[in-house]
Amino acid sequence: MINFVQPMRNFLKPQILLILALAFVVRIGYFFSGSGQSITSRAPWEYQKLAVHLLKDGVYSYDGKTPSAFRLPLYPLFLDGIYWTTRNTSYKATAQIFLIQILINCFSVFFLYQIAMSFFSSSTAVWASVLFALNPTQIGLIFTIGPETLQTLQCVLITWAALWTLKSPKLIQRWSILGLAIGFSLLAKSTFLVLPIFLILFFYFILKIRIPYKGIFMLLLCSYIPLLPWIIRNDRQLGRAVIFEDGMGWHALYQGTNGVRGIPDPDLPEPLKTYFFSKDPRIGPVSKKMALRQIKAHPWRYAQFCLERFDYIWFHGDWAEHALRLKGSFYDYVSSGAWFAAGERAFAKILELAFMSAALWGIYAGWAFPEAEILFAIVFYMNIHLLTQGEPRYTASVIPCLCILAVLGSKDIFSRIKKTS
Repeated sequence: MINFVQPMRNFLKPQILLILALAFVVRIGYFFSGSGQSITSRAPWEYQKLAVHLLKDGVYSYDGKTPSAFRLPLYPLFLDGIYWTTRNTSYKATAQIFLIQILINCFSVFFLYQIAMSFFSSSTAVWASVLFALNPTQIGLIFTIGPETLQTLQCVLITWAALWTLKSPKLIQRWSILGLAIGFSLLAKSTFLVLPIFLILFFYFILKIRIPYKGIFMLLLCSYIPLLPWIIRNDRQLGRAVIFEDGMGWHALYQGTNGVRGIPDPDLPEPLKTYFFSKDPRIGPVSKKMALRQIKAHPWRYAQFCLERFDYIWFHGDWAEHALRLKGSFYDYVSSGAWFAAGERAFAKILELAFMSAALWGIYAGWAFPEAEILFAIVFYMNIHLLTQGEPRYTASVIPCLCILAVLGSKDIFSRIKKTS
């Protein structure tokens, strides 16, 4: 009994329990303040339509009749589990979804603490977990019907598996577990589709670690084998072996060639506008053709769009919007004489910039340590969204990694100041 109780005491230390309580109270408070509840009055979200029709009609579709593969199935299945358990499939019954997503996000806080405690230090674990518990971007995304909260937990699991594998890169089973963690995420969103290949190259060229051939094989196999049921389903019901989303990836690339931030659906040209709103799979080939044509015709313009998106997806986490409900810009508030609101927005932006700056410094300060390099690899990989119409929520899943890096950076800055003084 003693051998069991002692590890549990180490696992559930008082500080992590306090941090979890803080995270839960802040998220519940955000919901009951009205920010979360206001979403329940909106029109049904795309994922809700898929989930409800799958549960009621047995067809993964937007209308209950026509099978679709425009969205990967894990998040709609997650919604179905909630709907089936609560017996309430109303589109406006989102409070139950938000409560579960609050718990999932708190699990992410817990696992982040364990990662930082195991691979860095106890102080890093405490401060990184507090930063994550109070992060406005993460809190705000909990109260949306989308896979971001689930994907954050998946990214935390991938990070843990990658760090765990780093400790014993010769063990084949660790590469298998890392692959399964990536494969689990691919069922919700295709963001990490080439992460296995990227990690293989990163281990070999940056960390100077040779991966056993069996490890490479198991990483690739376990990363992509979870998609097999989805591919088989698409081949049988659609007549095409759709691997990820049906054409949406190419459509995102097309919009990226136009400098789009987000999805200006009403501004799409024909026939893309019709295809998009009718969920027509022809959107993929047409978007691909138009995107490649525009990149070939204006490569430097496309490169400029990608560089501009770097600022947008990393330094625009909408902290003022989520934490203070300030939807207007700083200049809007100044021009209207709302000086207090302008000050609040400026303060939130300064905090957001300080967080990202500390994380960037953490990459520099921690570069001598392989564990920090793994965090950098996962964060760096997310720049894949620069190629498309990336939004800040697309990179929100790596906020746990950024929290650890920000703590490492802050520690290094303070130690340098202490030495000079």
